[in-house]
Amino acid sequence: MAMAAFYATEEEVPAGDKEHYSEANGQWVLQLSNSGDGWAVENVTGLKSALSKQTDGRKRAETALQAFSALNTSAADIATQLEEYVVLKESAGNESEVVKGLNAQITNIRQAQKDEISKVVAPLESRNGKLVTQLETALIDVALTKEIIDAKGSVPLLIRALKDEIKATIAEDGTFSFAVVDAEGTPRVTGADLAPMGLKALVAEKKAIPDFARAFEGTDASGNEGAAGGAGGGGGNGQLTPEQVDAMSMAEYRTAREKGTIK
Repeated sequence: MAMAAFYATEEEVPAGDKEHYSEANGQWVLQLSNSGDGWAVENVTGLKSALSKQTDGRKRAETALQAFSALNTSAADIATQLEEYVVLKESAGNESEVVKGLNAQITNIRQAQKDEISKVVAPLESRNGKLVTQLETALIDVALTKEIIDAKGSVPLLIRALKDEIKATIAEDGTFSFAVVDAEGTPRVTGADLAPMGLKALVAEKKAIPDFARAFEGTDASGNEGAAGGAGGGGGNGQLTPEQVDAMSMAEYRTAREKGTIK
């Protein structure tokens, strides 16, 4: 019958075999009769574990070595190349910081240039804006004065009242144009074809309004031309003059047609 090499406790040792076992390191170990000649029973669990780890480490080393062997480069050369790689990596990091610093300096310089340009340009833009406004006002005064004079109106009495209804615009080529606008700034139209109202039509419209009629020569308080106005005005037949029609808004034109004051 085979005998076990170890027992964990004395109680596990068969009664008939206890004389062959003795305690060693907390276990009951089988004693060999020829142990004096170099034979012995030992717990080799730790040795097996160490051997297994050593075997696994050798296999991993061989696998890694196979990958490097394909490079045809010695271990010393590989170590040198790794050191050079580390140096290059650190240098690249330093260059990146330098580049960031240069970019920051460039950004600051550009912003400083923009600020300096703004300091110079802003006053010029403000001055140009004021000059354009003055020019627009002057051109409106000139154009409106001509139409008032042509309609035999009083420039001092009419120009202030009418100029707020005129808006000047500048085209891309620098030329000025005028538009008659309502209280909301919307360009007005006149006539059946809804053409943009001009300064001449605006003056004619005011001439037909009783409150403005006194500012025109030969026009009575009702807006009708008297003897000095000639026979071309809206006279006894109740028909509106062509000038009055041209000065009408679309709503006024429709109302006049309904009343029969337009031929």
